Amino acid sequence: MLLGAQMPAVLVEVAYLSNRQDEQLLSDPSFRQKVAESVAKGIRGYHDTLTKTTTVTLDAPTLAQ
Repeated sequence: MLLGAQMPAVLVEVAYLSNRQDEQLLSDPSFRQKVAESVAKGIRGYHDTLTKTTTVTLDAPTLAQ
């Protein structure tokens, strides 16, 4: 589904309408809110791992005069 995406993408399958229990959960606004918050937390956590990389800067060599 996401192969070849030209931008960052996430596919989240939370529940299936064909499953009665899932359908009931999806009709509950508090369940949907918890799912949304959990997905956002996961994406934020992943993003944080990308921004915590260490950058090493090497001094430019000094030319002898």
